[in-house]
Amino acid sequence: VIMEYVNGINLESLILENGPRPLRETKHILLRICDALYYLHKRKIFNADLRATRVLIDDEGEPMISPFIVFRT
Repeated sequence: VIMEYVNGINLESLILENGPRPLRETKHILLRICDALYYLHKRKIFNADLRATRVLIDDEGEPMISPFIVFRT
């Protein structure tokens, strides 16, 4: 698997180090993750291992799902 470098932190570490995120930031992260999953699901690609350690947050606050176990139906 090859993936672009993300200069940032994973979501779990971000929460553990800085506490709960403000509502506005939480909504932004969740909406972006849902958009990505919707895109994949429409193409019948499913994430079998999504968790906070696999969500990377870059320096600008944009989330990215890191490589994951996939399966097709």
